[in-house]
Amino acid sequence: MPLFRPLAALLLAAATSSASGAGNIDAEFGDGGRRNVVFDIGGDRLDDALAMDVAANGTVVLAGSARIDATHDCLAIARLLPDGTLDASFSGDGRYTEPVLCSGASIRIAAVKIDSSNRIVFAGTYQGDGNDPEFIVGRVKADGSGLDDSFGSFPAIGIVAPSLGGDSASGASGLALQGDGKIVAVGYATVNLIGSLTGFAIVRLNADGTSDSSFNGNGYQVYSWGDSLDDPLNDRASAVTIQGDGKIVVVGTSQQTASGADFGVIRLNANGSLDTGFGGNGTGAKLIDFGTSCKDDIATAVAARYSLFSPPGNGVVIAGTSCISGADWDFSVAVLDEAGQLDTGFNGSGRRTVEFDLGGANRDVAKAVAIESIGSFLLSPTHITLAGFALNTAPASSGYEIALTRLSFAGGADTRFGVNGRATFAPNLGNANNDFGNALQIRGYRAWVGGTIQRASAGDYDFAAIRVFANDAIFASRFERH
Repeated sequence: MPLFRPLAALLLAAATSSASGAGNIDAEFGDGGRRNVVFDIGGDRLDDALAMDVAANGTVVLAGSARIDATHDCLAIARLLPDGTLDASFSGDGRYTEPVLCSGASIRIAAVKIDSSNRIVFAGTYQGDGNDPEFIVGRVKADGSGLDDSFGSFPAIGIVAPSLGGDSASGASGLALQGDGKIVAVGYATVNLIGSLTGFAIVRLNADGTSDSSFNGNGYQVYSWGDSLDDPLNDRASAVTIQGDGKIVVVGTSQQTASGADFGVIRLNANGSLDTGFGGNGTGAKLIDFGTSCKDDIATAVAARYSLFSPPGNGVVIAGTSCISGADWDFSVAVLDEAGQLDTGFNGSGRRTVEFDLGGANRDVAKAVAIESIGSFLLSPTHITLAGFALNTAPASSGYEIALTRLSFAGGADTRFGVNGRATFAPNLGNANNDFGNALQIRGYRAWVGGTIQRASAGDYDFAAIRVFANDAIFASRFERH
């Protein structure tokens, strides 16, 4: 009899997942599949979750900022148990912030990771009143009792503002943790003499927050597509991933002209130098133009590909949004091979856009991407999932909805997911119903989307996480890259 139990379990799982359906809400999480977290430190104000990480056991960390008065935002972090309830063992009630630290300053988190000791590492921006914004990385203790006093000391204990070779405006927007505990953060730095144009900024820190001098000789790298660092374009990095071979891929946007921008991607060797074998032009950098009429392509996220049949670090998937025409923007995605060239196995060109157009040609923005291996027993990636938000102008009071889509690696929509490969979610808590998906993580057959949802008043937003079924394959592989 015991010999038949595994088969019975598989059949039960298949029946359950089939009933659930990929792209449908997982009602066992939170309140019917959703959990919103209220900070409201200064009253009914903007609590904005831009980042999320999910631990192997399903614990969810949301991070961003909470508005504390009319002109200041402060770092804010919430931790949820696997069932979606606030984790009372974290900071007493599952929520952590430091409003005293933000007296006369704003601290905004744009990226977050849970490290191997369950501490919460974040990256973002610190801006004191009357001063330029600064690129920061910080760490919060695992129990949420405060900033980690073993990490950094400026602008506060537990936070570090790394040197980027100057003292003009800078900011962090992406974060990755290496297996050795080192921290890679990316964003932008103002790099020319006038102080108005920016380049990609990449920083690597040791686990204690000190600068890693083995990275490019000084702990940081700044890159621009301009003629030189004194004559750059407006280039800003948004996300980073570390490939299996230790190489670092950074994506963002390069403002090539006054009226057009491209996806920009660079690859660094583990020592911080540009990988000149990437991109096909000997520079380690590549620009990607989707060829739309209004010529604006904005990259927001990246995920590393993986296959047991190919060398580690064999390519990346980049997500963002592209202007199709006028006010019409769509999700956009590009797939690069190991050499940094567009993979023509994906949609014939290595690129495609995905429209939601809820109620007409509207603004659809992808903010996150994850790669899945479904039914392939980890041998190779099979699907790409994008998350973000889509404007719905069909109802009288139009607003943004959380939006997801799933594609195959051939570039087609996966019609097993949602409706024609797309799914949208509108909690509809009031007012214009503006709900934003800003982060995505997939583990096994579940997907979490983190973001911000609007309540009844125009300026009142809460942190939110939703959980959906990512796939309904009987042999769904427990593998994902993001």
